[in-house]
Amino acid sequence: MRNALKTIVLCMVVAHGAAAQEQLSNTDDLDLPEIPPRVPETGEPLLRVFVEPKISTLYETNPLRAVEGAEQDDISVAITPRARFVLTGDEVQGELALGLEVGRSLDLTQNNYIDAEARARGRWLINDSLTGDIDFRVRRDHNAINESSGDLSSAADEVTVFHDLTLDLGLEQDFGTWRLRGFGETYFIDFDDFTPQASGLPPLFNGDRDRIEVGGGLRAIYPLTDSLSAFAQGSLDRRSYFDDLEGRSFDRSSTGYGGLTGLTFVDSAATLEVETGLGLEYRNYDASFFGSDVAPIAAVEFDYRPSEILSRIRGRFDAGIRETDLSTASGFVQYRLRFDLTKEFSPGYELSASTDLELRDFEIVQPGVQSRSDFLSRINLGMQVPVIESFFASGTIGYERRDSDVQSAQYEGIYVLFAVESRFE
Repeated sequence: MRNALKTIVLCMVVAHGAAAQEQLSNTDDLDLPEIPPRVPETGEPLLRVFVEPKISTLYETNPLRAVEGAEQDDISVAITPRARFVLTGDEVQGELALGLEVGRSLDLTQNNYIDAEARARGRWLINDSLTGDIDFRVRRDHNAINESSGDLSSAADEVTVFHDLTLDLGLEQDFGTWRLRGFGETYFIDFDDFTPQASGLPPLFNGDRDRIEVGGGLRAIYPLTDSLSAFAQGSLDRRSYFDDLEGRSFDRSSTGYGGLTGLTFVDSAATLEVETGLGLEYRNYDASFFGSDVAPIAAVEFDYRPSEILSRIRGRFDAGIRETDLSTASGFVQYRLRFDLTKEFSPGYELSASTDLELRDFEIVQPGVQSRSDFLSRINLGMQVPVIESFFASGTIGYERRDSDVQSAQYEGIYVLFAVESRFE
């Protein structure tokens, strides 16, 4: 579980992704899968280059996430060229990933998009006891219509484009009997404004969603046994918005504090890795209209490779305060549970299943406005088979649904995805 540490760190520091990106595109993410490092026998760093083009077709019964009776189905096609440069060595590991995705819809052309991403990350063994790591990402992405974390995108009649930048830094010192890790993150996001295509609608102002978030903290790690470690962590973050909320004289800027403690377990054969954490987060908003929020922080992540029955079982639960664009709420408390099951029958042949369940409890602060909770669910079944050397075909069928106290926010839909991709080294 190489990213378990970062999972819990982000759960309590900034956790910006929930409000920025939830769309189902023809590819789940431009991030590429991990490749096991090939350790060079000479001890010299080894550079590997991967080129991974992909083309996919997506059919959706309700791509606009409309209420029952107003659904429109559509077919979209996406072309996704990607490349990775992976450096592995005894003292340094690094990766540069570049990706572009162009999506075009057959009927609902307002869903057309162009996404791009560049990501560089690395880890250095500075000396025998000190390790540093960095993760830098810049991208152009989009929110599909009616899928943001509140009500803003429901007023849009085309995708909402945004640009963001993330920089993570970490430094870990091993003192022999215990370890200390310092971490920090900077996140910047900027949404495009646009004029709706439909006549009579005013321009849509997204400037009150633009912000920069800066956070950091310390984690102390104490080994209890060869397989089990305990940790305690504290963090501080600042979210600064650039513009006041539309029609208001204040913005959503806030300061957050968090504390977390937990356990990490890795068995001797590295077939099971588990990390759990539990704590509290306090968020104080600059504007008295929003007041302050207190919510539990929780994160549980496991990665199990039984090999006999299933090739891999992964699960994750997290909870914390998230950002929203709902003008009557300070934010929402998110509880999210995800499972992924994978069975590889032989090289290249793979069956998979996943489920994603999420409860959003909005912190309504405006008097007279009804409370709101959303429950989102998604279930996927997929299969991958080799076609010819270095080429794979995959298919996915899924169901997604959002239940809400607000009737206009409810939707459900079925989607079918077919893709052909290759990997050249």
